[in-house]
Amino acid sequence: MPGPAGRRPRILVIEDEAEERRALALVLALDRYEVTAVGGGEDALRAMTASPPDLVIMDWRMPGLAGVPLCRAIRRRPHPPPIVVVSSADEAFTAGADILTAFRKPLDVEAFKDVVREATGG
Repeated sequence: MPGPAGRRPRILVIEDEAEERRALALVLALDRYEVTAVGGGEDALRAMTASPPDLVIMDWRMPGLAGVPLCRAIRRRPHPPPIVVVSSADEAFTAGADILTAFRKPLDVEAFKDVVREATGG
């Protein structure tokens, strides 16, 4: 599953709940993705500058920058990556944000992994 230039695809996980953030990062790391996991939108934008991701996976409702404003901030970046939302917030499924898809918590891990694989060219 090589990303650009033969490297492993980079995935940025944005989740304010530490246990959920670790669980998502572990699922992705076990599938050989290069994962950066942060706890909020502001940290995500800094991480994107340091190491632009091939895919963003984010919670919808978090303190600070989140939801539609965070999606818009990501979309304004050069070469914006696709965004997958993992959330229990109903508005994530109807907000009209420019996202690839959204998954409800608790997560259907196999369907999630299929979408990640497709989005990263794996």
